[in-house]
Amino acid sequence: MRVLHVPSTDGVVLEVQDRAVSSSAPGGAGVEREAPVVFLLAHANGFHGRVFDPLVDAIVRHGRPARVVTFDMRAHGGSTAPLASTARSRLEALRWDRFADDVLAVVDALGVRGRCVGVGHSLGGHAMLRAEARRPGTFASIVAHEPIFVVPDDALPRGTAKTPLAEAAARRRRRFASREAALAAFASKPPLDALHPDALRAYCEHGFTSASANEKGGERESVIESRWRTGEARARAGREVQLAMAPEDESAVFSAGAEEAGALPAIANRRLKCPVTIVCGSTAVPGAPGAAAYAAVIAPVIVEALRAGGAEARLESKPAMNHFGPIQDPESFAEAAWRHADWARARGGGRGGGGTAGDVGGETNGGRVWIRSRL
Repeated sequence: MRVLHVPSTDGVVLEVQDRAVSSSAPGGAGVEREAPVVFLLAHANGFHGRVFDPLVDAIVRHGRPARVVTFDMRAHGGSTAPLASTARSRLEALRWDRFADDVLAVVDALGVRGRCVGVGHSLGGHAMLRAEARRPGTFASIVAHEPIFVVPDDALPRGTAKTPLAEAAARRRRRFASREAALAAFASKPPLDALHPDALRAYCEHGFTSASANEKGGERESVIESRWRTGEARARAGREVQLAMAPEDESAVFSAGAEEAGALPAIANRRLKCPVTIVCGSTAVPGAPGAAAYAAVIAPVIVEALRAGGAEARLESKPAMNHFGPIQDPESFAEAAWRHADWARARGGGRGGGGTAGDVGGETNGGRVWIRSRL
């Protein structure tokens, strides 16, 4: 895997994980190898590209040649937060159309425009659809698991639950004694206990940064306090970790999403040219009989809106999944992604539904590659 750094808008530098090309089955003399399908994966709010590790493995294990690329969107994981001089400008740089900027920056830097299958989860699916609407031909096709959009209330069934995600994100625990402590905490209770164990492990491994040993609650500890701490306390502080994405940024992204009432009509009106599959999980809400999960029940609404705008779109239901689908059941979602790629190819979606892997340009330094912006 090569780690790339790609400039986006608002001073953001994105971390991109290029998983290279899986080997195809050897053919005999005169047998042409199948061109690899390029999959570009975009994660949900609050996560990062490495959380897709088990999904990447499942896609590759399918046995057909594939190049899989993941990346961390702005303010997530190893990517930088927007450069902003005021709180207002920072909030503006975290609006959902800016995540489409990140998608376009990665596609351009990799040189796979029109030759890749976009695989989006929640915010990632929204960003990919928005990027394609803004610049038609970005993707050969798109498969999105429960992309989030604001739809009219009268399009929702009675009892649809709207979870106050912004408030919950703002209250998130920022620090843990170690990555192992974070993993144990998340694995013991909802909602993250639903994640595939390898996805949750990757989330903790790459979703935290080391906390400074001489900071306490965000304020600098005095020199005297530091000297009087025991050796055990100093060692513990050295292992402390904090969320790579600040809870206030995650909360701001959720809040911005709630204001995107015009996004779906705008996308539909652009008459998307690439085939689209919207995947949805169960509509049931655990512990709330009669309630319906918002992200799942809007999926058919999105499909109908895209179709009304002239796009070729279909719905695939995966009732055994919840909103975490791709990182909850990677094997099943990998099958859905390949099924989508075959369907899109049959519909003429791009060059074979994904095109060839292509080369990555850039400057290599210590195993990492810096890509000059093509924006």
